[in-house]
Amino acid sequence: MVEERVIQAMTPELVESADGMSLMAEDLEKEISELDDEIKQEPKIIKGGSARKRRRRLLKKLRHQLRKDLIPRAKKYEEAEKIFQGRNSFSKTDHDATFMCMKEDPMKNRELKPGYNLQIATHNQFVLDYALYANPTDTRTLVPFLNQFHALKFFDHIVADAGYGSEYNYTMLLDQFEKQPVIPYTTYQKEQKRRFKNDPTKSQNWHYNAEDDYYIDHLGVRFSFYRYSKRTDKHGFKRDFKIYRADKHQLTARLDSLAKTPSGRQRYTQVNPTWNYYKAQVKETLSSDEGQAIYRRRKFDVEPVFGRMKRDFGVRRTHLRGQRAVENDIGLVLMTMNLTKLGKMVANMRPLLLKNGKKPNHNF
Repeated sequence: MVEERVIQAMTPELVESADGMSLMAEDLEKEISELDDEIKQEPKIIKGGSARKRRRRLLKKLRHQLRKDLIPRAKKYEEAEKIFQGRNSFSKTDHDATFMCMKEDPMKNRELKPGYNLQIATHNQFVLDYALYANPTDTRTLVPFLNQFHALKFFDHIVADAGYGSEYNYTMLLDQFEKQPVIPYTTYQKEQKRRFKNDPTKSQNWHYNAEDDYYIDHLGVRFSFYRYSKRTDKHGFKRDFKIYRADKHQLTARLDSLAKTPSGRQRYTQVNPTWNYYKAQVKETLSSDEGQAIYRRRKFDVEPVFGRMKRDFGVRRTHLRGQRAVENDIGLVLMTMNLTKLGKMVANMRPLLLKNGKKPNHNF
């Protein structure tokens, strides 16, 4: 594990030259050829030319360092960069696996272990579809999973925990998939507490004047609209923000001083209207009786599947390497779990059919 983390830390820079430009193996090979030409131009024995002799030794030393150290390292980093495929780490024994923090951590030191992120779709504790991903976080797995989910058209609501709540996921669910998300965002539970609602320092609790578009914080400082701002994350998703700046001329001199930072600059605050709209919509959904009933089902629909997999079937780690092989292995386990649950349902229905005088249909 130490070696992979070293590769991770050194790969982005590769081998840097004196001017800070990263050099690949091909560039270093050209440097060797240039050094060879320059060494040939220097005479081997020059009487009284100690400075030129030192230069010749320096050129040979640089050539030796390039051949024995820098070029092999550059080739090693180029190969590692191909294996990374946008990830931060990979395992030597399984290049498709990524180092993640596992729930099972006996030493309580957040030890990183190579693994995959398993995503499943369930209904009445039956697994409808599954997929494996190399990224450890769940936020970026929802949309790719729904794109390959074959039974999505039969459902109107998408239920998941707070790990999937993001502006990108809400946008895709409502606009592209046209499904109602029943997914709380990360700070949903925190915002429902009385302590958060009564905290005047939170920008969500500031007074807002919609007509003139300005905020007033808990100190009485007025923030007027300043400009729009756009940000693009590393995945290419664009977010629109509204920047509010504290007015230079407040009602009192005390407010004028409070409107400035310790360094003497005007204070700023930013608001994401789209994100606030989605948060308000999620709050309304989860506050309704129907939304609470739907989200409550998740606790005894999805979680028991993972519990049965670990406890009853003893699957706590995969037995194969490579994402394709692991997908087949997990698929057999999930199919066995579905057949086992279906067999128990048929066995439980048999006494009821006999009690009602009906002959059980063995083809069910």
